[in-house]
Parts: sequence; structure tokens; C-alpha cells
Amino acid sequence: MKKSFLIILSLFIFTGTADRVSAAITVSPGETDHFIINAPSGIKAGEPFTIELEVRDFYDNMIAGYDQKEKEIEIKAIGTGEFKPGIIKSDDFKEGKTVVTCSYSRAEIFKIIVKEKGSAALGSAILQAFPGKAAYFEIMLPAQSRAGEPFTGEIIARDANGNCVTSFGTEQGSIRITNNGESTVSPNYLNQTNFTEGIAAIKLTCTKTGKATLVFKNEAGKISGTGTMGIKPGFIHHFSIAYPSEITAGRAFQTEITAKDAYDNVCVY
Repeated sequence: MKKSFLIILSLFIFTGTADRVSAAITVSPGETDHFIINAPSGIKAGEPFTIELEVRDFYDNMIAGYDQKEKEIEIKAIGTGEFKPGIIKSDDFKEGKTVVTCSYSRAEIFKIIVKEKGSAALGSAILQAFPGKAAYFEIMLPAQSRAGEPFTGEIIARDANGNCVTSFGTEQGSIRITNNGESTVSPNYLNQTNFTEGIAAIKLTCTKTGKATLVFKNEAGKISGTGTMGIKPGFIHHFSIAYPSEITAGRAFQTEITAKDAYDNVCVY
């Protein structure tokens, strides 16, 4: 007998006259054998989603009284992300079902496994987590460059959990670029359409020596990112000469000669 329901047995006893005897038998579900997981095929990384769990016996009968079992059920994910929650209880079930709110942090295909503690009863489902909305830019810059010489910067749009937002750039918009709050970097903006799979590469030039702090900011989406690097002077372009405003004929006087690059940075090597 594979399903749980009420059976009425009828027996006919032949003793010269036809007699019938009936008895009702209730067939209850067997022991917990497995869980069925009803889950969305795709979710957003870091955002809550729900799964529905059904507890069944070996013959796939729903175990309606599972809330009376006093069991703990472990829910975990196989993947590189963080999954919540970890444990639920059998008294969370009603008529053999429960709905669980979950979250998963990484954008990847992962597997959810539901297992009853102390038994072999389990269930599994495969889901795909997609990146959430862009929360910040990761900026990749070389350690150093020379003033006036182009270098390549890489900008990666990431969500709050560090996943690359591969869809970023499909909408129009621009990103402002500044160096230490001043416009000493060229170009000073980047079109969002330059992003491919959430990543953009751009040729940049800084003209001010010292530590450069490049800030990339999308005003509309309130998304920003910062990268630092060193800017060395360019090659000698000219000399500046400092001398006193008045001198005495025949007497020595001092002058100061400073080597500078094309952007008037002092050439210190």
C-alpha cells in the first residue's frame, strides 16, 4: 500500500445467508525518507528568497504530522558563498510543509541540501545566484607612473557581496574621475557603456607628482571607488632659475637652478 488514506474492508460470510462485515483501517505515512525542495531557479546574491520544503516517506506520502516529531533539520549550501539559515525544526512544518527564507552571498550555481539530523532523510536542489545591484567600484591601478605618461586603470562594478555585476553598463550614464579632489587627471569621465561584463579599462594620464588618489564616482547611482598610486616626475623639459633682484657688480651672487618636467613638476630622481 503506497498512499495514506482510509480503507474500508468488506467481508462476505456465507453461512446459508449472505452476511457482510466492514472495518475501517487508516493507513498512516511511514518514516521520514526524503524532502522535496520547491525553489526558484534563479535568485539575486545577497537578497532574501524563499524555498518550500515538503517532508515525505519512502512511498512519497506527505507526512502531515511531522511537526510532532521533535526533529532538527539542517539546511546547507554547497558552494563558495555564505548561506542562511543553517537549522530549522520540525515544528516549523504544518501539514508536512514549511516555507523557509534564505539568502546566499555568491553569484554562482550552488546546491542546497536539506537533511534531517540523526537520519538519512535528505533532499537537494540546484539554484543559480546572479549578482545583486552595483554597490561600489573596485579600482585596479599600477603602483607607479610618470607625470604625463598614459597608464591603464581597470574599474570593476561589484555588488555588496563582492560579486562582479556583469550587467553594469547596459544603461546610459557617466563616471566622474578626479585626482585628490582636483582635475589633474585626464580624461576626467568614463561612459558606463564602456563596461563589458561589469569591467572597464581606461587609459589615464596624471600631471601632478606625488601620491595620486583617483576617485571614480557615478553621481546617478551613488556608486564610487578609490584607487591610489604614485606619480613620478616626467623627463626634464626645462629649467627654472631663481636669482636675487639686485646684485653688486664684481661680487658673487647665488642662483638656484631647478630642473622641471613639462608639467612644472620638480625632477627629483
